[in-house]
Amino acid sequence: MDNIMGEGELKHILTTGMMDNIMGEGEINHLLASDMMGNIMDEGEMKHLFTIGMLDNIMVEGEMKHHLTIGMLDNIMGEGKMKPLFDNWYDGQYHG
Repeated sequence: MDNIMGEGELKHILTTGMMDNIMGEGEINHLLASDMMGNIMDEGEMKHLFTIGMLDNIMVEGEMKHHLTIGMLDNIMGEGKMKPLFDNWYDGQYHG
């Protein structure tokens, strides 16, 4: 989660809110959406399709397609696969 923010700590509301919505639960508010996109896109490198798809699913659809979830985590981490840490995130909590 620190990698998403690019800093040493992460606000509880951002952690739980973002993960809830990735897993298709709860709602995301405007401030959280703005914070998350602002931090993810800090380095100015976000694929257009990925950006539109993520916003559509989080803010409109209310649930996240499996391939989009995998793709979003891959893009956030800048890797070809999810780190094990993310595999244990669901219901807005870490179940490691």
